[in-house]
Amino acid sequence: MGTLTIILALVMVFLGISLMALGILLIDQIRKMVSSQTRRQIRTEIAETLKKDTRLAKKVKLIFILMYGTFTAAFLCLVVGWLSYQFNSLFMISLNSDTSVLVLWSFTGIFSVLVIIESIIEQWGARLLAPLVTQIKPPKKVNIKRRRFFSRLLLIAGAIVLTAWFQMTF
Repeated sequence: MGTLTIILALVMVFLGISLMALGILLIDQIRKMVSSQTRRQIRTEIAETLKKDTRLAKKVKLIFILMYGTFTAAFLCLVVGWLSYQFNSLFMISLNSDTSVLVLWSFTGIFSVLVIIESIIEQWGARLLAPLVTQIKPPKKVNIKRRRFFSRLLLIAGAIVLTAWFQMTF
């Protein structure tokens, strides 16, 4: 490999990891926008309401299971795609290089779709819990929907850059 190729690979790795890390940090920042005392009050208020309304409690539990399940499945798909591409030659039935690249990018596409689905499920959960929470008021000039979209976009862009690097390097 030439020097330019090595530098390009390093830049792609740094860019991909940075984009994914920024996306994850932005997701965390969105969830922690409200002060910790207000969060405790909100949790107490929601817990009391959910104790009274078991039907709503089941819906909330299902949404949280779906949300975290799709997020976990998304990252598993990404890792499985990368590992299947890396260890293709070790499989009993080895795929040719074109098929292996197709599998790599297919798993990256599945990751992207699952991240979008997780974002939609998170929005449903926020809409479901919104009537229960009367104290939460996000700061002015903050559009949470745009931040959610941007955080997921950063995750997807990071995954695409890392997949391109993976295909180029290995």
